[in-house]
Amino acid sequence: MKIRKLILSVFAVFSIFSFSQSAFAYVGIADTFSTAIRLNPSPPSAGTTYAACIEYLDEDWFYTDAASFSFALKSPASLNYDVEVFFYSSGNLFNLGYLTDAGAGGTEGFYSYTLLPGERMYFRISGHTPIDYGTGFGKHYWLYLH
Repeated sequence: MKIRKLILSVFAVFSIFSFSQSAFAYVGIADTFSTAIRLNPSPPSAGTTYAACIEYLDEDWFYTDAASFSFALKSPASLNYDVEVFFYSSGNLFNLGYLTDAGAGGTEGFYSYTLLPGERMYFRISGHTPIDYGTGFGKHYWLYLH
């Protein structure tokens, strides 16, 4: 039974990372609301995984207009990244606040959210404190959209 669970776990990790895309923390890319990168599961049932990192005092913006989705951010073990959520509809942007902080290495997110046509959900990723950043090995965060 343990071998079966191990095989299923390895398969799950492989399937997540085999469909991943990278978004690197270049200054000027996805650093503002207007330059946000679109995250959409394609096909929606498969989900999408993105890896990125935060440079000093940087922030990354992403959005989705998928009809139905779940979203999660996994911080690296040594850093604490935060997610601030915004809802966009009819030309208006509403700040919904921060997701519950899960701490360094934690995962924060929400599940089974539905958007109507023309609506978008924006996510601003930033360091919890000015020392929560880094571009080296083990400093990437992971975004999951399913």
